[in-house]
Amino acid sequence: MIDFNRSGRPIGIEITAPAKLSGVLLSVERYQKLMEDLHDLAIVAERRREKRVPLEALKRRLKRDGVL
Repeated sequence: MIDFNRSGRPIGIEITAPAKLSGVLLSVERYQKLMEDLHDLAIVAERRREKRVPLEALKRRLKRDGVL
């Protein structure tokens, strides 16, 4: 089954059995955005236990390094 949203872009969901999702159609742009979001979440999960840096210390370091 393929449906189209209001802008005419194809969207769709295929269901092969009652309440069992078998596939989803996405635009390339939407897929890329989802992959970027997934990558960002993976980085957050990896860095969750890292020591946190206070905002003021970060600002000082960025100024010292010429970023700000």
